[in-house]
Amino acid sequence: YALGHMPGALLKDEVRFLVRYLDERLLGGGLAGNAKRDLLLRKAWQLDAFIPARYRDEMRGIADGAGVRYADILLINCFDDLQYLAGCSSAIALPPAGPVIHARNLDYGIPELARHKVVFDLETRGVKLRTVGFPGYVGVLTGMSSRGLGLSSHTSSAFHESVGIPTGILYRQMLEESSYLPGMKALLVK
Repeated sequence: YALGHMPGALLKDEVRFLVRYLDERLLGGGLAGNAKRDLLLRKAWQLDAFIPARYRDEMRGIADGAGVRYADILLINCFDDLQYLAGCSSAIALPPAGPVIHARNLDYGIPELARHKVVFDLETRGVKLRTVGFPGYVGVLTGMSSRGLGLSSHTSSAFHESVGIPTGILYRQMLEESSYLPGMKALLVK
């Protein structure tokens, strides 16, 4: 909870802006927008049942810190899985000497998300993470761990009958709990 409350409070204005932007611009506002939001939330609540408790607590902390509803933060954390936000690219260079270079652009077709990127440095579960995301987002769109693992998410989609952990949260769990590539793969097929 505390891990979420601090960034929720520090980024309160940005979180509130993204919640309004999601409701008014992306979903359209009004009756049609409210109906679309309700449909997305119905699926998001199904996904919420699979999110490990520590991440739900963190999202509650963000919601309380920013003064928004938990459902708003849940929707931000599930939106990529619910709306098929195609975009983004990554490249990895393996130079003969020196560190691996992992480059990525975060260019969703939603300009306001691109303008509100945040780099998070956190230490949790015995590992340090550096991640890129948005205010209110606990998952990992791009991240690396102190164990030398990195990843980037490009798009995902939860089909009508599909349920499970939203991909960004799953990617964070992979970086927190894995110390090598086969461990990451094991979490994916779980």
